[in-house]
Amino acid sequence: MNGPRQRAKQIYEELRGRICLLDYEPGAIIKERELANEFGVSRTPLRRVLQKLESDGLVLSRQGHGTVVTEIDLQAQKDIYLVRMKLAEIIGASQPDDPTPETLHSLDELADRCRSAMVNPNPREFGEINIGLHSQIQSVIRNQPLRETSDRLFYQTSRMWFRLLPLMYL
Repeated sequence: MNGPRQRAKQIYEELRGRICLLDYEPGAIIKERELANEFGVSRTPLRRVLQKLESDGLVLSRQGHGTVVTEIDLQAQKDIYLVRMKLAEIIGASQPDDPTPETLHSLDELADRCRSAMVNPNPREFGEINIGLHSQIQSVIRNQPLRETSDRLFYQTSRMWFRLLPLMYL
């Protein structure tokens, strides 16, 4: 069953993915009316989704200007990334679930995609692989607050790679 909460979660995940893959560049204005039409929902649930994205630090609502995708502050992202590295240690120590066969299969597919991306470098493909790997790691974290914190911090830092990758290939 696809109720209103599930639908809002789907819209949230779709918009978060668009922001993190830079489909919506930093500084882009997100138009509620257009998104409400696209997703076939009223503006009220869409506003809740945008509030959650704002809470995550991915957008900023400006009175009279609408909702804007936040800029990528590399120093702030670096600080958050350091916290994520410590969280990775905690995840490992928290006795995560054993991966399911589906998780292992997904990881194999991601490894194949990664090998292909090494031959034909593509920043978007890298971003999608990174998000896919994160999703599989999330699937084995038992501790809900740890999983939620890890998820939030991942998406706060995921965009930085699009800024750093071109510098790595100079």
